[in-house]
This record gives sequence, C-alpha cells and structure tokens, in this order.
Amino acid sequence: MGLLIIDEAQQRSLSTLLLLKLLNHPTLNCFKVLVLSDSAPVALETATILKSDNVLQIPPSPLPVRLTCLNTNVSDTQQCLLAARAVSTLFAENNDPCTVLILVADETSAHQMSGVLSKQCGPSISLLQVLPALTNATSSLMLDTDFHTRKTILVTTGVPHRRLLPANVVAVVDCGTAVRQQFDFIGNCPAVITTSTTPDEEFLRTYSITTEEVTGQCFRLYAPSSDRWCEPTIAGPIYDHVLVLRSLGVSRFTEYGLPAPAVAHALGYLRSTESIDANCQVTEFGRKVTALGLTTVEGTTILKAIDEEVAHEMCAVLAMSQALDEKSLPLFTKRTTMTQFKAFEGDPLTWLNVFAAYHSKSKLSDFGRKWAADHDLEFNILLRAERIYEKLCELIDCQTSKNPFAMHRSEAEDRSRKVIKCLKTGYMCHETSFQDGIARLRDSGMEVYIDKQSVLFENPPERMIYMTIVLISGRLYIRGVCKI
Repeated sequence: MGLLIIDEAQQRSLSTLLLLKLLNHPTLNCFKVLVLSDSAPVALETATILKSDNVLQIPPSPLPVRLTCLNTNVSDTQQCLLAARAVSTLFAENNDPCTVLILVADETSAHQMSGVLSKQCGPSISLLQVLPALTNATSSLMLDTDFHTRKTILVTTGVPHRRLLPANVVAVVDCGTAVRQQFDFIGNCPAVITTSTTPDEEFLRTYSITTEEVTGQCFRLYAPSSDRWCEPTIAGPIYDHVLVLRSLGVSRFTEYGLPAPAVAHALGYLRSTESIDANCQVTEFGRKVTALGLTTVEGTTILKAIDEEVAHEMCAVLAMSQALDEKSLPLFTKRTTMTQFKAFEGDPLTWLNVFAAYHSKSKLSDFGRKWAADHDLEFNILLRAERIYEKLCELIDCQTSKNPFAMHRSEAEDRSRKVIKCLKTGYMCHETSFQDGIARLRDSGMEVYIDKQSVLFENPPERMIYMTIVLISGRLYIRGVCKI
C-alpha cells in the first residue's frame, strides 16, 4: 500500500499528471492519492486527466476511496491535521505497511506535514520526503530497511546528486529542469520520465548506469525541438527505457525505446508487442520499423505485406502523408491542386494521386521545380516524399525476397488496405463497398449514395473509401470518395 501526497503546484506539473495516470494502472492500484489544494477546481481537473469517477472533493471528514483530492492547504497547521486524518481514514482498513511520498513546494511544509502525520498515523506509515533540494538525511531515509519492502514511485522536483534507487522503486518522475547530475541506479526501475525537450548526449549520459551489476540498452530518442534523431555515442548503456516529454504534451517517440509493458500500457503507447520481446528488449523487427521513422502499425503492415502492388501503393501513401507533416501547403493551394487533378480520379483528390502524378514523370530531365510551381506545390515536399518512397520501396524489396514475416496473401491485402484507408489525404477515412449495385458501409451495412457529378458514379469500383457522410433530402451521401 502506498500514498502519494502532492500540492497544487506539483499537481499542475506535467510529469506529476503523468504519474497520476500511472497510478491509475491496475499494477499500481496499491497507491492512494491526496491532492492538497485550496482551489476547488483542482479535484475536477484531476478527475478529467484521469478520466476517473473516483475523484472526490473531500470535506474535513474524508472518504476512504482509492483516489482522493483533499481540499486543503499544506502550509497551514490545521490543514495538516486534516491531511493526517485523511491518511488515517484511507488506511484504517488496511494494516499493510505503506510509504507516503510528500511532494510540497518548500522544506518547511514537508517537515511540518511529516511531523503531524507521524503523530496521527502511527508506526505503520513511514514517510519519504521529496524536496527540491534533498538532504543527506532524506537519502538515508530512502535506504531504510522498511522502505525496501514497499512498491514505490519516486517523484522529484530536481535530480539529486548520486541518488540510490532501491529495487522496489517502480518509476522515477523528474518534475524539474536540473537533469544534468548523475544517477546511480540500483535494482530494476522500469521507467525514467523527464520533461526535457532536447535529449542530447549530455541528457542521455545523465541516465547512464555507473554500476557494473546492471546492464541496459541504448535507444534512439526523437528530439522534437530540433526535428532530428539523436544517436547516442556514450559508452555507458541507458538504463532501461526513457520517455521524453514536451512541455505541452507527450512528444513522438519510436518503438525503438518503448518502456516496460506496464508503464507503456498505462500511458497507452504499447501498440504492438512485436517491437519488443518478453524482456522488454528491442527486436530486429522493431529496429527495422524505427529505421523508417514509422509507427508500429505502419511498419507491421509494410514489413509483412507480400503483395508488391499493394506494398508500393502504401509506399506512395506513406510518403505523401509524411511529407505533408511539413504543413507548408496553404488550404487554398490544396484546393487548387485538387481541382487541377480532378480528372485523374474524381471527387476531392487524394495526395496519393498528386504524388503518383509527380512520381510518374519525375524521371524526366525537364521536370521538378517547374512542374511543382505549375501545380501550386512545394517542390521540397515532393522531394521529401520521393526520398521516403524510395526508402520504403527498398525495404519492401528486401522483405519480399527474404520474407521473414510471411503471411497469407489475403491477410496481407486486408491489413495493407486498412493502412491505406487511414492515411489517404491525412484523414481518418472509412471504407464502403458495392453489393447488388448499392453502396453500403463496410462497418454497419447502411446504404449510402454517391453524388451524380462524381466520375465514380457511372462506373463505381468494388471498394471505395470516404471521409465524411452528409444528409441531403433524407439521403446519406458520402463525400471525399476515392477508389481503392
């Protein structure tokens, strides 16, 4: 059993909010949480973050619920008594020893809170003070024998000097900016989470292991601020897995550095177990996916697709989809381009068509910037798409010849088309098919109609994808229709 006490300032920290999500995971349900604040909206904010109905605005007599928000202020002695009463109530029916982590803004408040809790709660609760500047006494407390018997998540507002982490620490969350000091890791801590936005070699060196008893893996990390891949060249291994967070949210990171399954599941990022093995080590498949900079879903489909035609179509879709991440094409230009290419397929054009038209003529000598200018396109976007396309095709050819991830043709086609369906035009599209001359939605079987002005109306394909459904004169029409 564990209890985490945080004040309002810490509650508003991104890393602490992420910690609360971790606490909501079944493997960590031994923890209870008290949010100390004199602001009533804090409880509602916490409930929204956790998407939990178990968040209550606690009155002076708190209720024994798993996640509790205590409306109080830790700096007031009377409120400390209320917090102590809350702790006693929460653990009244549980005699197991627990660890209380106190996250407060200043050392005086922490000492005051720990003193009150010690008197009110008895010897079954041991206190761990986590302060902006940790003292030697606090470090000694961390190495206390009783502390080793409890599962603990350690949250800091700044990296202390040469901290020792016992094996029962299941996660470390760094809420501060001082990430340049050295950690000594002992045991098996599955996750190190930091708010750093620029993971460079110095940052990676911060989380290296200095003890010879533990081994780890060195992972590539994506640096969102510089839009580049960091290649760690340090000699020491990185301890297990590191998540890199941006100040306004979780940045993109590759499956090359997936965290341990429990943490990854709690954060909603464990999209495929094929990138890591049972020991949370990156597989050869995971490395190939990462080399492309793709997600697991995209990589799985491409690497397993044995239909060459479908695979190359996917290459074009992914190339154009990733190229448009540049966001350098204004909306009116997109409309102009779609109009100019309307004869190519009809209805709102997909970027696949635009790229296919460019790619089919890109080998000509008198081509390139002029063609892009004539069609209101950014030439650099097309070049980037071309590079991605070639890279993907090389991988497809390699995988088709070796075929280590072979699967039945029908299954490969099905998975490939799902990716195409989701990536065309950068929107989440849906699939429809024609049965007995009537267009029906694939998921519900509902009848839909195609606009008579569409070039697909006279000769509809067997399968199509669409972006939206509109209701006109009592009929459902699909918009943004493209053939597969």
